[in-house]
Amino acid sequence: MKIWNREAWIESGTEAQRKYTATLNPLAWVLEYQPTILLPGKGQIPLEPWPFQQTFMACRDRFRIINKPRQCGISTIVAAEVAWEFDNVPGAQIVIISKDKDAAINFHTYVYNILRSVRKNNPNAPKLVKTNERVTTNEIGAKISSLASSKESGRSFSATHLVFDELAFIEYAEDIWQAANATLSQTKGRVTAISTPKGRANLFAQIFESENNMGFTTFQYAWWDVPTYNPCYDEYMKARESDDKGLVKKIIAKAKLGEWYRTNRPKYTDLAWRQEFEGEFDANVGTVFSVRQIEKAFVRNYLKQKDDPRGAITEWWSIPKEENHQYVHGIDLGRKNDPTVICVYDVTNKPAKMVEFKYVEAGFCEWNEILAICRETVEFWDTVGEHDGTGVGDSISEGLDGFSYPFMFTKTSKQNMIELMQHAFDFKMVQIPKIPLLFREHQRYIWDDKDIVQDTVMANGLAIKQFHENDDVFSGFAELHFVGEV
Repeated sequence: MKIWNREAWIESGTEAQRKYTATLNPLAWVLEYQPTILLPGKGQIPLEPWPFQQTFMACRDRFRIINKPRQCGISTIVAAEVAWEFDNVPGAQIVIISKDKDAAINFHTYVYNILRSVRKNNPNAPKLVKTNERVTTNEIGAKISSLASSKESGRSFSATHLVFDELAFIEYAEDIWQAANATLSQTKGRVTAISTPKGRANLFAQIFESENNMGFTTFQYAWWDVPTYNPCYDEYMKARESDDKGLVKKIIAKAKLGEWYRTNRPKYTDLAWRQEFEGEFDANVGTVFSVRQIEKAFVRNYLKQKDDPRGAITEWWSIPKEENHQYVHGIDLGRKNDPTVICVYDVTNKPAKMVEFKYVEAGFCEWNEILAICRETVEFWDTVGEHDGTGVGDSISEGLDGFSYPFMFTKTSKQNMIELMQHAFDFKMVQIPKIPLLFREHQRYIWDDKDIVQDTVMANGLAIKQFHENDDVFSGFAELHFVGEV
């Protein structure tokens, strides 16, 4: 796409033509009316978007999301888009969700300062009717509301444009998104989400890693895409345009010799740098399974989906049982608030291969139905293994006696199990089908797991601990031992 500057814009048409185009396009509006921004050390300067910012502004898709490095000006660009919409779309209802009150006020200040500076160059801009630190309205019925995140945020508005500011850091993001979807479908509203990443246990990462990105058009940038960070920026852009990936890597390495990189890189740990400036989702200090570990363990789904005649099993993936093969299982039990998950492995050969995955949605079955599903599974596969015996009561463990042994989760026992899984992934001791639910929970799993969904990870861990040991030993069925055995 063509990259614009103010001079090229002025030469592109008459004043009347330019002003008309500015009512239809946010980039044209910025180039025509030159909103100013506060640049530390330089004062107020006209906003002239960089190439990667212009690419983002040019996209008018309904749902957009951008993974950005810190301090790259994307928040300012989105604030400018909000200001354009406020001035040019009668009745626009723009809602900005930020992580807390201070962040909400800060973003609203960006927008208001742009609106105020534009009015110096555009006396015909709609008059502001009301303005305070978090709400601004105008005479054509448009409104901007900046809200701090809360469980009820998504239910308190009817938006034509919803903006998530630093989505990865917003508490209750999934609740807000679920609640907002209903009103967005009625208003045919747009969504813009911007953030640096913070691990995988959040809606921001989920969108980037879901199939078809949940309908979002995605943008991903790093520090080398920012002209003030990259001293080799022009060379870099030419290499990108020619799609020469090898040359791009060489130029990025060269850019690391520049003053900005040498000054700022030492201020951050490796993890923090990759997260804050290179957009790495697995760079969060709490992330358990790295991209490399996930890639070693998960393969294209080879299981076939099955239907449960009773309708009790929400997801059921399996392959036929083989004669003279040996199987183990892990079961994470839940009823009202948590699902029940069953993982079965064929441990006859190395690597062990998951052959069945069952998922019973929370609140869907009573304990007697869950017990029946578990018993049917372990009896069919003629398998032994372990189940989560923490807090489920003796009746379930008694019902599984002889087939499955209770495992008591403590902080230490859970950590040991997860570390064993990491080791199994590292040494390619397991082959796991890339079932979306199973895959995503492993991607997003973090050490501080009290507030995240973790049931498939626990079931998988209980199965893996039956046959894998930390010294790179694949014990197989013959060496299986259980809690309480001598």
